[in-house]
This record gives sequence, C-alpha cells and structure tokens, in this order.
Amino acid sequence: EISSAMSVSASTSSRMRESRLICSSHPGELDTGEKYPDRLHSRARKGDHLANPSISPKRRKAVKQMHWPRKLTIVRHGQSAGNVARDAAMQANVDRIDLSERDADVPLSELGRDQAGALGRWYAGEAPHERPDVLLASPYRRACETADLFRQAGGCAGNVPICFDERLREKEFGILDGLTSMGISSIEPQQAEFRRLLGKFYHRPPGGESWCDVILRLRSVMDTIALHHADR
Repeated sequence: EISSAMSVSASTSSRMRESRLICSSHPGELDTGEKYPDRLHSRARKGDHLANPSISPKRRKAVKQMHWPRKLTIVRHGQSAGNVARDAAMQANVDRIDLSERDADVPLSELGRDQAGALGRWYAGEAPHERPDVLLASPYRRACETADLFRQAGGCAGNVPICFDERLREKEFGILDGLTSMGISSIEPQQAEFRRLLGKFYHRPPGGESWCDVILRLRSVMDTIALHHADR
C-alpha cells in the first residue's frame, strides 16, 4: 500500500536500463484516485537525467555505483471497499467503519478494479521496453488485486512475477483500527489527546505504528530494491 500495497517494476529502454517501482498509498492520507483518476499513477524519475547525452561517462559510472534503480514509478492501489466504507462512516458521523473483513482482506471496489485495469491498458499502449518487468506489492488483498489486474490488462508481460513484501503493507493502527476520527475521540479519548500532543507523525497507538515506524520499514525496502534492482 504507502495504505496497503506496493509494487517494483523494472524496465529496459534502448538507450539505458530503467526500473520502476509501483506501490500504493495510505487511503487515509492520500487521494484514492476516485476523485482524481489522473493521480492514480505518478512517477519519481530518479536517474532520468542520465538519458541526457551531455552527461559524462564518468558521471554515469558514478551514479551506477550508487546502486539505485534508473526509474521508480509509484502507484496507489485502486479504490477499495474500505475506502468506500470509510467515506460512508465519515458522512454518517459514526464511530466505526462498517467492515466485516480484517484490513488485510479488504478487496477492491468495482471502481478500484476499473482503475487498476485502466492503468494496465495505459501501459499496454506504451512501447514494450517502457512496460514494467518486475512488480513489488504489499500482500494485502487490495494491493494484490491491483497488481494482478494491471498485469492482466497488459500493463506488463503476463509472465512478470508479483513479488510480495510485508514491509509494503498498510500502517498498523492498533487499537484505533476501524475507528473514524470521531470514534477515536469518543472511544479512545486518551489516545486522541496523545496524538494531539505528539502529532500524527510521532504518535504510536497501542498495538500499532507511528509514521516513523512505517518510514523505517520503507527504508529497509529501498535497501532491498537498491541491492536487487540497481541500474535497472
């Protein structure tokens, strides 16, 4: 997710080898894509400047030695049933989000499935060497479905594996899981006060994670990507 899914894609161009990272974002913090579909996929073009012929061979070699992918593409998972339920709970001003599944098992909504397929079809229209050839994803169902539907729609070759990594999962909310902002204030007022004092970035609810904890595991993921997908 960086809510419940993350994918790494690596591709090769005629000029240089590139790599792409596909991942999702946290539904509570970033746009889900239903209001702004064009935000469903964004690119962090680390190393695109190396395509510039004016870059000296010495500089190119130095960047390669940094063990970093040529290109990272970060993609949010499609809208999930949890996103729909959360929005409904917020509009109804209730304490809890109405979900029967555990967070890891929440599927995509119909709109989310359409979004994942649309992204795959968009990539299918690109030149073959522009399509991902490696995918990393959170093991959460909504992320798995996004990666699979993307592949089925031709976003990458059908034999490209989807590599699941627990470090790409949604933030753990602990005792606050399933609560709306109103629910946190009414059911866990002490935690609401701690979060106010510490700030959302540093607050760690019992049984959950702070955003600092999430960043720590994502840094570990980037180390793995640098090790296995450097210069791609």
